[in-house]
Amino acid sequence: MIELLIDYLVKGGIEDDYKPATKDRPAYRDYKKVPALDTLIGKEATDKCLEHIKKCQNFYCGHSREVNQFDMTIALGVGSPNSNAEYVTKYWQSHGRPDFAIKDFKIDDIIYDDRYPAVDEFLESLK
Repeated sequence: MIELLIDYLVKGGIEDDYKPATKDRPAYRDYKKVPALDTLIGKEATDKCLEHIKKCQNFYCGHSREVNQFDMTIALGVGSPNSNAEYVTKYWQSHGRPDFAIKDFKIDDIIYDDRYPAVDEFLESLK
């Protein structure tokens, strides 16, 4: 949708032009051309507007993806709680995993150690 707006601003477009009724004809809707934004406010101002619109688009696009991923999680019935360890532990303990516990560890000890542990070894250490 935002691409349509940008295209409209850059290339111009059309808009409704309502014509009043006269004694010879009924009222009707016509169209008139809308000039490109740079014709109205100049190239420099248009470039600033488009840059700002694209920044907003990138910002909200990222947030929109996060919202969509959360919505999909809920739609799939996962219903998993947030990443708060206490809530996650209670959730899984009340959903068939009474022995579930989150093992605390320092990520620096795991990632920035002299050696990288094997993936299986790391995953096993979290159980």
